[in-house]
Amino acid sequence: ESVPVVEGLGDELKAQEHVIILETLAQCQGSRKQVAEKLGISARTLRYKMARMRDMGIELPA
Repeated sequence: ESVPVVEGLGDELKAQEHVIILETLAQCQGSRKQVAEKLGISARTLRYKMARMRDMGIELPA
């Protein structure tokens, strides 16, 4: 009957997403277009996610 509540799962997923974006940026030598293609997201979505990461104080390659 009791369902275990996963605390902070959203935060953990976001953190994993940030790591994936950073790693993919490194693999693609910072090419935003390649990163978006590799991750299967639009360039616009990637820009949005990266802006949110910057707002959180995460350093991103220029």
